Amino acid sequence: ETGIGAFFSPELKQRFGVQEDRHVLLDSLADADVVYIAGEAGSHCVKATVEHIADYFEQEYGPAALARLVLVTDCISPVTGFEAQYQNFLRAMQARGVQLMQSADVLPELLDNASHAVEAETA
Repeated sequence: ETGIGAFFSPELKQRFGVQEDRHVLLDSLADADVVYIAGEAGSHCVKATVEHIADYFEQEYGPAALARLVLVTDCISPVTGFEAQYQNFLRAMQARGVQLMQSADVLPELLDNASHAVEAETA
């Protein structure tokens, strides 16, 4: 269960056997030092998802938690014709404290994390 129960009415929780009262996926993201976000449809799907994550982080963990969210902007693209909405989204998220970075900026950390994971597996 990834936390859908956080949004279900008690009747639906009982009907589908949902036992979680919290959003497990979002809580697990909050445990991370940094959450890198990339994807297609930055004007729609990515936008809606990040807005929900940001709202949840801010409500549950305070505004400072938004600094752990990083939009990897050269790995996100808007739907054609919705470029202005995408740019507005980026500005709004940055104003809230979400970081905007390029893949070249985050790649060293990702590679370092991957090498630590490999070392841990082989140890």
